[in-house]
Amino acid sequence: MYVRQVQAESGKSAPVIFLDMIWCCLRYGIGYLEYRTFGFAFQDNAHRRSYMTMRDNHRLCKRLNDPQKRGMLENKFAFLQTYGHLAGREWLDLRSGSQADFECFLQKHGTLFVKTPDGFGGQGVEKICRDSVKDIGQLYNRLIAEGKILAEQEIEQHPKMRALCPESVNTLRIVTIVEQGQVHVMYVILRMGNGRGNVDNITSGGMYAPVDRSGVVCEEAFCDKTGCFYERHPVSGMAIRGFEIPLFHQAIKLVKQAAEVVPSVRYVGWDVAIGPNAPVLVEGNTLPGFYIRQNFRHLGADKMGAKPDFTAVLGAEF
Repeated sequence: MYVRQVQAESGKSAPVIFLDMIWCCLRYGIGYLEYRTFGFAFQDNAHRRSYMTMRDNHRLCKRLNDPQKRGMLENKFAFLQTYGHLAGREWLDLRSGSQADFECFLQKHGTLFVKTPDGFGGQGVEKICRDSVKDIGQLYNRLIAEGKILAEQEIEQHPKMRALCPESVNTLRIVTIVEQGQVHVMYVILRMGNGRGNVDNITSGGMYAPVDRSGVVCEEAFCDKTGCFYERHPVSGMAIRGFEIPLFHQAIKLVKQAAEVVPSVRYVGWDVAIGPNAPVLVEGNTLPGFYIRQNFRHLGADKMGAKPDFTAVLGAEF
């Protein structure tokens, strides 16, 4: 599939593209998706070397994040216990909460999201609405059996964010590095659902687009699942390029505050939802996705990857 897509975009022959993909896999440690996303068919070796790869990302995480402390972000219960003052929502552990507790929690909030505590990429997330529940006991027992033991109240979105894609909570991925006591915002990405599910995670079919330093989406959105770019959301019809993120600077302030909570975890991709009056912290990722910052069509005229930005902050290449 990727060979055909790159062939259509570049005009190069399929065998040449395929052989170059194999070479780049061996030389740079990238996969077929990254080859297409990074626009390597159009890049010379100097530009290719400027791109962060999975190997680079793992080395950076190992260097900056204490393995003894990463669990405070990777486990959703530990995250809420550590960053609850920034999360802006109530939650319930079904292991310690009874069926009656769960029923009261659902009655109070009306809509819940239940999750597995170690889920990734939107997997294991289920939306539950009070009015659709017929047998609370059966539901409670099923959730326990499936390991969906974390129940959180639904995050209320800012009207502008909800209008973008009403079916999902649309979030900002804000990546920070703490170096010599200073929090650096490396990049910001808007993530949105595709209108057919309740999550905006890219691995679950969501789309992403870059956000500039003023809080404005500066390029069209891309969806890994379809391989397509979108000027407008395919379901809501909202224009994506030029979309202004509400409460953007408050969101930046929030992640800078969060980045200082666990000093030995210094490289984090924060997911932030924009509420009606304030941003809220959804979760933190200690292995942030590296490729969404480097989409070829999202880069500037120089088409350089992310590695120089990270080197400028850290003072040395990793």
